[in-house]
Amino acid sequence: MEFRPTIRPDLSNTSLGGTILFFYADGSKVFVAADSRFAGLSSRGQWMSNDDGCKIISIGTFIFFYSGPFAKIVNNTTNEILFSANQEAEAAFGATQNISNRSRRLFQTAKIWGELAKQATEPRLSSAPKDEMDSDTQLGGFAGLDQEGVPRLELVNMNITTFADGRPNTLNPVTSKWPVDARKPFGFGGGGIAEILEFERNVSPRAKRANQAVQGQGDYARWIAAVESAIKWLPGDLYIG
Repeated sequence: MEFRPTIRPDLSNTSLGGTILFFYADGSKVFVAADSRFAGLSSRGQWMSNDDGCKIISIGTFIFFYSGPFAKIVNNTTNEILFSANQEAEAAFGATQNISNRSRRLFQTAKIWGELAKQATEPRLSSAPKDEMDSDTQLGGFAGLDQEGVPRLELVNMNITTFADGRPNTLNPVTSKWPVDARKPFGFGGGGIAEILEFERNVSPRAKRANQAVQGQGDYARWIAAVESAIKWLPGDLYIG
């Protein structure tokens, strides 16, 4: 394994990330599922991973989740956490404490988090051309109740802009309500998308067996099983676990 080409190798820091992420929002409920692995290569080329990462957290009245290569950035010498997607989400929530309108606070919290994530992670992007880069980008999500008590989901997509003249790539955080299209309430981040869709389509033998195991248990159990199946079906992916 090598550094994902979106990440500029740093001799002093290690970036940990990687997620299979599956989410759903339809105006009456919000559902999020993710794996629990933080993984990455140190500056010495040593693989680092653990399976007790928390990628879905509660922050006050909101829920935050993250997918991407920069869940954490750690100083190799001091073990100081230079960036944490979760900690910056807490900081963004605190920065909006004076906003009484819950819908507006949810949006502003997501927007502020996007700017904080950009400041910390943009300098660590490479200048690789787009066709040589990993297709995954950072994704942050905030869920909460609006003024009427209706669940809402705001997503922050950290889109990458590349330059043909070799300039460093840049991030453009875009905050938007999910779903963009009410007919498409499902969303994904990180890896395992093909495997989740395989489960949902319920055509292959292994998908049929996995669906049979949760038959009659409701949507939530089925969606959790979709993520669990994707993890099981990707045993060689060191970023997923």
